[in-house]
Amino acid sequence: MLYFEGNPLPVRAGDTVAATLLKAGVKIFSRSVKYHRPRGPYCFAAACSNCLMRIDGVPSVMSCRKAARDQMQVERQNGFPRVDQDWVAATNLVFPNGFNHHTFLAGTPVLGRAMQVIARQLSGVGKLPDAPPAQGPEGKCIKSPVAVVGSHPAAFAAAERLTNLGVPFLHLNQEEIIGFYPSNGSSTSMPVLMAVTADDTGQEFPPLLRPQLLRIEAQAFILAQTGCIPLPVFENNDLPGIFTEEAISSLSSQSEFVPGKRFFLIGDPSRFTVVQNILEHHRAQVVGSLAFTPDFDRRQFKAIGRSGLRAVSFTETIHQKTSTVPCDALVIARAPEPAFQLAHQAGAAVRLNTAGSFEVDTDSTGRTSRAGIWCAADQATGRLAAAELSRELP
Repeated sequence: MLYFEGNPLPVRAGDTVAATLLKAGVKIFSRSVKYHRPRGPYCFAAACSNCLMRIDGVPSVMSCRKAARDQMQVERQNGFPRVDQDWVAATNLVFPNGFNHHTFLAGTPVLGRAMQVIARQLSGVGKLPDAPPAQGPEGKCIKSPVAVVGSHPAAFAAAERLTNLGVPFLHLNQEEIIGFYPSNGSSTSMPVLMAVTADDTGQEFPPLLRPQLLRIEAQAFILAQTGCIPLPVFENNDLPGIFTEEAISSLSSQSEFVPGKRFFLIGDPSRFTVVQNILEHHRAQVVGSLAFTPDFDRRQFKAIGRSGLRAVSFTETIHQKTSTVPCDALVIARAPEPAFQLAHQAGAAVRLNTAGSFEVDTDSTGRTSRAGIWCAADQATGRLAAAELSRELP
């Protein structure tokens, strides 16, 4: 049994903490920092903060990535007196258009200082751990001619090409992947810490709480990370009950479960069929769908609910007819955006594309503006990057 705020919940082998709680009917996992709006898991890809919980005395653990086990102690955080009945959430009702807590009551010094104290006590995420972290093994430095980073198919395409070219490499990945790894490459599941090239060895890693701190030095890095599905802009887009296509797929394959009975789909119509097949397999109903085309005014779409999604409302573009559709889950079906953060941290230039998303600025072979950093968003570019950089290695 897993103990959620003192209540025992059954644990199924292979389930994450987030999946276990969703199966038990828990909707609110956390609260937003400032207005304490309810939050529920969204991406199941470690790309958002909605599922952060205190697990076994450790604050702000991603429950979508933590395997559930017997005797585990799980608590929500950032709610007063409790997350499911948070009195501070009244702030969202009193100030529907928002407020600046730095200037609120600033004209009255005594009240202004009191407001700052209250704001600091009620904001933030989590409290300090129950105990200091155990001392792990000392960090070490690993050197390799090439480091391939990520679990995107482009990473495996690059690894395959490097193998055929006889170039030794190290494959770094944040996920635990079971698959084929070339014989002259080595693969390990470890946190990606920072991109450091051979001519930039003076740069130090930040002090992360990991079993072991690894410094990776390579003459070239190929970054091929899976991106995340961004949250579209519409009213109440942060309600519990809104999930990405990836989250639904993950819950179905790993936990044999989908978080709802009546689903509404939005996004790219070409991706709706895959989601529909998953939901039909679990005997869930698709009650409607809406394509988010470039000319669609997203101000005409909104989610409805307070502690969780209960309906969606939208206005048809042609007939200007407003429809309200009851549902308990909303799925955002669209392709993940390219991951750009790690390359940007390493000094590579990024740009804003026509879709309004950031992407790494590369040439046709994946070369970035930062020497030694290559990015691949597809398998063809992964192979090209591997071939091109192999010619430049000493």
